Amino acid sequence: MLKNKKKKGFTIVELVIVIAVIGILAAILIPTFINLTARANRISNESFVRNINTQLAMDDAQNNKHETMEGALAAAKKIGFHVDDITPYEGNDIIWDETNDRFAIVKGDFAQYRDADHVVFADSTFNPATPLHKLWKFYEEGSVPATANQTYSIAPKGAWATKNIEVTGLKVGFDACGKSISLVEFVGNGDDTAKFTIRTNGGKLKIGAEGSPAAGTLTHYGTIDEAVVYTTGNSFHTHGAIGKMELKSGKAVAEKNGIVYLVEAADPALKLEEKDGGRFVIPAGVSTEDVIPANASKIGYTVAPAAKNYDEATIVGNKDYEIGSLSSLETFRDLVNGGFNFKGLTVKLTANITLNDGWTPIGEGSREVSLTNYQGSYLGTQDGTGTSFSGIFDGNNKTISNLNAKGYSPKFFSVDAENSNDKANTSYEVFTFGLFGIAYGATIKDLTLKDVNIDLMNHLSRPNSETALKYAAADSVGALVGWATGSLNVSGVEIFGTVKGGDAISGIVGRVTVGANQISISGCTNRANVTSDKVASGIVRLYKASAGNSVSLLNNKNYGDIVSNSPKNFAAGISVFCDGTQGSYSQETNDSIRIMNLTQSGNTNHDNPVSISYLQQAQDNLILN
Repeated sequence: MLKNKKKKGFTIVELVIVIAVIGILAAILIPTFINLTARANRISNESFVRNINTQLAMDDAQNNKHETMEGALAAAKKIGFHVDDITPYEGNDIIWDETNDRFAIVKGDFAQYRDADHVVFADSTFNPATPLHKLWKFYEEGSVPATANQTYSIAPKGAWATKNIEVTGLKVGFDACGKSISLVEFVGNGDDTAKFTIRTNGGKLKIGAEGSPAAGTLTHYGTIDEAVVYTTGNSFHTHGAIGKMELKSGKAVAEKNGIVYLVEAADPALKLEEKDGGRFVIPAGVSTEDVIPANASKIGYTVAPAAKNYDEATIVGNKDYEIGSLSSLETFRDLVNGGFNFKGLTVKLTANITLNDGWTPIGEGSREVSLTNYQGSYLGTQDGTGTSFSGIFDGNNKTISNLNAKGYSPKFFSVDAENSNDKANTSYEVFTFGLFGIAYGATIKDLTLKDVNIDLMNHLSRPNSETALKYAAADSVGALVGWATGSLNVSGVEIFGTVKGGDAISGIVGRVTVGANQISISGCTNRANVTSDKVASGIVRLYKASAGNSVSLLNNKNYGDIVSNSPKNFAAGISVFCDGTQGSYSQETNDSIRIMNLTQSGNTNHDNPVSISYLQQAQDNLILN
C-alpha cells in the first residue's frame, strides 16, 4: 500500500533567513567589488601617467622641456598614449603641469583647496602651489567655465576638438592642440606679473580690447591668420607665424622662429623687438600711416620722407628667416603646414642638418586639388586640401641628410579618378612627398640632399567610414619637391640616394603642373636611382603645358638609373613631358621651351634616355655621355 507523501517547501522563517544571508553577503561583497574596480582604475590611471612622465623626462633630457601642451601630448603619442582619450576615475582630473612638463592626477576640487591631500598621483616635481593657469586640463564643448570661474588653462577634447573652435573671455592659457580655430579672445586676469601661453592653429586672435588692454606676459605658438593686440606695458611674444598683426598698445616681440607680417603700428609709444632670428615683415602696400616710420625703424626699415607705403621702404640689415638646427627646420615645416606660406620671404639654411626618420613634408597635400587652393596672399589655405611653400629657400650650399618616409602617415588625400580602383566599395587616392611636398611660386637653390631613401612603391590602404577601403598611392614624389605649380625656380641642387613611388617619380621635382607661368630648373644634378610604377624622370616630370608658359631646363645632369615598371616604359633621364595624353606639346608651346646642355649617363629602360616628347628640334642641344 502506497503512502501519500506531500512535498514540503521552505517555511517563511527559512526564506527570511536566506534573504538575510544574501543581503549580508551583498553588503560585504558589492563594496568589495566596487573597491576592486576603483582600485584597478586608479592603478591603471597612475600607471598611465607614470609611463607618460617617463617619456617626457626622456624628451626633456634630449630636447629641453615642452613649451606647450601640444608638445607634451605629441611626446605621449610616441609611446602610444592618447591622453585626451582617457577618462580619469571617480571624477578626478588628469592635468599637465606646464612648469615641470609632467602630468598629474588631482581630485576634482583640487583648484579649491590647493594642497597635497588633494593630489592623487604626481611625481616629485609637482608643487601644489603652482599657479593654476600653469596647470592644463581638457574640456569638452560647453564645459569651459565662465571667465570669472576659470582656473586651469584650457585644451579642447571630444566633439569640440573636431570643429572650428571659438573661445572668448579667456583669463587663462589656451592650446588648440592642432585643431582649427575661428577665434581666441584673451582678456587676462589683471595680474601684470602673470605669464600665459596660447597656441593657435589659424583663425583670429584678439588680445585685450580698446580701453581694456590685457595685463601680463603672453607667449604665442602656432599659426594665426590675424592678430589684434592690446597689452599693458608688458609684452606679447610669438614663436609662431602671424599673417596680419595690428599692434594697438604695449610691446610685441618676434622670438626665435617667429615671423610676423605687421600691418598696423601707428602709436609712437609702441615697442617692437626681434630676438634670436625672429622677424617682423611689413608687407608692400601697407601705408606709412598704418605703420609709422618711427616704428618701422625699430625693426630695421628705413622709409623715405615722402613715402606713402612700404613699396618705397628700404630694409636695413639681414631679414632672412634663418634655420640652423633640426628643431628650427621642423618649426619652419610646421608653420608652413599650419598655413603660413612665407610668400615674399627668404628662408636661409645656416647649418648641415640630419633628419629623423619619417619626415613630414614642408607643404603637405595632393596634386589633384584646384590650383587656387595654393594662392593665399600671406597664408596658405586650411580647408582640408593642403598647404604650400611660396617663398625663397636658400640652401646656402648646405646639406640635409637622411630624407625618408619611414612610418610617414599622409594627412591629405584626393581621389584620382583616372586611376580609381575598380573593386567594389573602394577608391584610389594620391598624396605627394618630398623635402617640400607642395611648392607654389617658390624658389629653391643651392642645396644638397644626401642619403635619400624614399620608398613609397607599395600602395597604402586606410579605412573609411563610407567605404570598405581606400587605396592611396604616392603620386608626384621628388627628393626636393613632390608637386609644384605656379612659377618654380630651382637651381644648384644635387641629390644622392634612391626615390621610389607610384606615379610622377623624379630625382629632383616629382611633377610640375604648368599653367601660364615660368618654370626654370638649372644647374641641378641627380645621382639618385629612381623607380616608378608609371612615369619616372631623373630631373622632373612636366605636365599639361599651355600657351604662354616659359619652361627652361638648362645645364642639368642625371647619373642615376631611371626605371618605369609601366608597360609603356615612361622613363627618362631628364624629363618626361606630357600634356595629359601621350606627351606632345603644341608648336605654340614649343616656342617658349628651352632645353639645353643636359647630361644623361644613367641607365633607363626606354629607347630615348633623355626625354619622352615630340620636341625633336631640341635634340640637337642635348649632350649624351
